[in-house]
Amino acid sequence: MIDIHNHLLPGIDDGAKTLLEAVEMARIAASDGVKVIAVSPHYQYGERTNTLDEVRRRVDQMRELLESEGVPIRLLPGAEVPVSMELVDMIRNRTVPTIGDNGRWVLLELPFGQMPPRMPEVVFRMKAAGYDPVLAHPERNSVVQQDPNSLDEHVPEDTPLQITTHSLTGQFGSAVKRCALRLLTSGRPVLLASDAHGARERGPALSPALLVAARAAGQEFARALVEDVPAALLRGEALPAPPREQRRRGFLSSLFSKVRG
Repeated sequence: MIDIHNHLLPGIDDGAKTLLEAVEMARIAASDGVKVIAVSPHYQYGERTNTLDEVRRRVDQMRELLESEGVPIRLLPGAEVPVSMELVDMIRNRTVPTIGDNGRWVLLELPFGQMPPRMPEVVFRMKAAGYDPVLAHPERNSVVQQDPNSLDEHVPEDTPLQITTHSLTGQFGSAVKRCALRLLTSGRPVLLASDAHGARERGPALSPALLVAARAAGQEFARALVEDVPAALLRGEALPAPPREQRRRGFLSSLFSKVRG
């Protein structure tokens, strides 16, 4: 499995606090069947700016540590980026990290309140310049919770939505879970990611949410959300449409058989 939203890099935002916690997060992810993590520190966190060069440097350091600790996780650069009218120039100048450093897809941070002002214009400029947005955790935005169709006013219908695993499992409350399920089955492009911020309360495991997704839209659909779709993102390609199917029995044993393998 692949996780494209994870605050594993320690000490640079509100994610892992220490190297020990970062290693523990990676171990948990690996034991859950995650093979690749594109880290996503907040591009702006307080007065700190996590530029592409800085994220690359820290990813290289973390790779060496994970290798020395025997943790089989492949780390890639990335960031969670606020919506900004200067965003296209920052991507062109290689200041803002793209997902997995692929040069095309950018993880846009949605606030939990109102939609960012001028968001349609920002997205239009991005796409005109050859870059594509992925919306981080739209199900946690209060406007989207009230009306998921309101997304049409802000982004094109083909804009991928990154649904957070903890939203599907109910950790953020029933309203967020209902919205996540509606978006999951809306027909829009979607994928799952952990948005992990620690080793415990907001951990990096993906499989609990896969069970929820499988019950809602089928086993193969759920699998694609953590394998085929994020793999295409990391390659900088257009996203495949996950197959939609009716719920099947035996998904739990199939999933954990795959994880153990």
